[in-house]
Amino acid sequence: MSHPPLKEHTILNPAVTEDDFIDLSKILDSLKRNWLILFACIIAAMICAAILANILPSRWQASATMQIGQMPSPINAIIPIEEPVQAIERVKLRELQSSALTALKLPLDERVNMHTSLFKATINASAIKNTNFIQIKLAGFSPSEAEKNLAAAAQALIASHNTLVLPAKNRLTRQLQNNTKKTADAEAERKKLFQLLADSGSLKSTPQFAPNIVAISLLENKEAELRSLMVEKTSLQNLLESIAIYPTKIIDAVHADYRPYFPKLSLFLAAGAFLGLLLGLGIALWRDRKLF
Repeated sequence: MSHPPLKEHTILNPAVTEDDFIDLSKILDSLKRNWLILFACIIAAMICAAILANILPSRWQASATMQIGQMPSPINAIIPIEEPVQAIERVKLRELQSSALTALKLPLDERVNMHTSLFKATINASAIKNTNFIQIKLAGFSPSEAEKNLAAAAQALIASHNTLVLPAKNRLTRQLQNNTKKTADAEAERKKLFQLLADSGSLKSTPQFAPNIVAISLLENKEAELRSLMVEKTSLQNLLESIAIYPTKIIDAVHADYRPYFPKLSLFLAAGAFLGLLLGLGIALWRDRKLF
């Protein structure tokens, strides 16, 4: 049984009318009629933006590059005090920032002091790729203040790393003291054995008695022990020196740009022009609302 072919139907939404569509030509006509208002709004907004840019306090940014120091590991291998990523997170810690603010003689509560607020809001650190360097940036209400703030933050990081190194330094110092004591004891025993063999005349002739053979063997062992202790002492001294030679430090001078980074007049003018355009458009459409 064949069915009649289906007819194509156009489905219309009776709720949608021509009045629901926006006629762009009417909007353009409205803008042409009210171009003076539109232009005046843009100029007025740009003037306000320029005034605001001059009223707001200027901010300068200082930057410096720091090298992460090195320290001996528990197995006496040279390793970084901490990875750059960890150092960056440490810069964000309240404890480090409080230490820097205390050095600057600023209150710790950012709600009561604008300088403290700026310090906490702008302190930032980033890693330099494929190195153990980090770059720290900080702002101030003057170039000198920005540099002072950054120097205080850098010193706080250095002090924090010195604290991390201290246990390893104390361990090496104890090991070196123990090495010195063992060396002194071994040297004293070596002298006794040497004197014993000298008194018996075994040093000038071939030893024939068992006691002398034992004494010579002990003397050789003591000399080997002393050589081992000297090697250990040199290694410990080198590890201690590495802490002093490779500390966390500023490798690039703290520097603040001579121009403030905020406020930027060009950005304020652009934002003012955009807001003025929106305001003028709104006024124009409101004046011609009966036409839509």
